[in-house]
Amino acid sequence: MDIFDFLNDISPWWWVAAALALGAIEILTFSFFLIWPALAALLVAIFMWMSPGMSGATQIFWFAILSVILTLAGRYWVMTNKPTSDNPSLNN
Repeated sequence: MDIFDFLNDISPWWWVAAALALGAIEILTFSFFLIWPALAALLVAIFMWMSPGMSGATQIFWFAILSVILTLAGRYWVMTNKPTSDNPSLNN
């Protein structure tokens, strides 16, 4: 018995719903962290449309890998593209 058997026959729309839920939580919390797992969930949904027989373990694998990659890439992008301000000590 595989722990991810319940994901074997789901629709890609469940991953879209997960992406929207994570995006909504991101909007409510302004953490700028959950946007990357939301994008990963959306990419898993796209992968499922391209390969409908994807197992539950494979879905979780891709979600985890994409979440880590997108989070690290997003963090790097945010750190290298900091906005400039006329008053840099504002909000400090």
